[in-house]
Parts: sequence; C-alpha cells; structure tokens
Amino acid sequence: MPESEIARMRNPVRPNIKGADDDYPFGNYRISTDIALVKSCRCVEEKYVDYLSKLCKKRIVCTGPMIASDADEDDRFEKSEVMEWLDKKEVGSTIYISFGSECFLSKEQIGEIAKGLLLVKDVNFLWVVRFPFEERGRRIEEEMPVGFLEEVGERGLVVTGWAAQRRVLGHPSVGGARSLSELMRQKEGEEVREMASRLFDICVKNKRMT
Repeated sequence: MPESEIARMRNPVRPNIKGADDDYPFGNYRISTDIALVKSCRCVEEKYVDYLSKLCKKRIVCTGPMIASDADEDDRFEKSEVMEWLDKKEVGSTIYISFGSECFLSKEQIGEIAKGLLLVKDVNFLWVVRFPFEERGRRIEEEMPVGFLEEVGERGLVVTGWAAQRRVLGHPSVGGARSLSELMRQKEGEEVREMASRLFDICVKNKRMT
C-alpha cells in the first residue's frame, strides 16, 4: 500500500467530508464506528485487509461484489427519458457506454471517445458520463467536442449521473447482458475465461508466498 494512502488513513478527516477531495473514501473510513465494509474478497487480499484493520483499529468486513437489488429508483427509471429513448430504437441497434461510478474521465478522454463515436455512423449509443462530487457543476455540453451533440442527433443520448444499468442492458435495443453471457459461453469467450483463471492463480500463489 502506498505511503501516501497510509498517511491519509492516519490523519484526521476534514470537518466537511464533502470537501475532502481525494481523501473522501478515507474520510468515510475514519468516521465509521467499529466496522468498515470493504468491497473486496478476503481470500484474495487477506494480508492487506488484516493490515488495514490493525492500522486503523477497526474490524474490516469484506462484502465481495455488491449487486444492487430492485428499488423504487429502478421503477422510476422505467419511465425516464432514457427508457423512452431506447423504446424508439430497433432491437440490438444500440451500444451502452459506462465506466461505472468509480471512474471519472478527463475532458481529453471524453473527447477521444466522442471522436470514435462519430466514426460509427450506423450505431446508436447511450453514454453515461459521471463527474466527481466536487465537480458536479460541470456541464456535459462543455466537455464534448464542439458540435458533437448536434452531429449525432437522435442517434446518441448522453446522460450524466445515475442510470439503472440492469434495466438498460436488459432492454431489447441493447441486449448487452444476454449478448455478453452468450459470448462468454462460446468459443470467443475462451480467451477471457483463460485470462481470468490465470489472474486468479496468480492471486492465490501470491497469497501463499506472503
């Protein structure tokens, strides 16, 4: 673990956690009581989990992958602008672009993706862009290349903030969840499965050596 991260955990959290910038996750960790939930697996990171627990004097509980359940937000999303837009698209005609809630793109990275989308004229796309909390005032129109939104028109929809990923992937115009599942079961998915198996073996081997 980098020394800078260890130092953050040892230092007191700022009075206003919303202004913590890079210290935000560590601030949350510091202000928790006796237990901290970590989205990780003990069988892979046992040494680091135990070290973190000893360092900060808290019990660490590894939750494993977090899978969202259906909620009222999903129901409201069903009637949202996004779903209405998807309903107008043909089956399998749309790609879904999202880097999750923990990855934020720079303006340059957004621009490169936008350039690539302009080259694919016959594909619809739904692009979810998220900004850090402290940059929530950024406007998507100012982040995109000049004229991008006008040029793609109804072919593309760019939204900021939260989107019900399972609902989007399950929509007929996207069909991403089913397509990926089918791909992984076929020959094309052998390389991905092999790589995942090798990475798992490396993690297990490293765990035994430490």
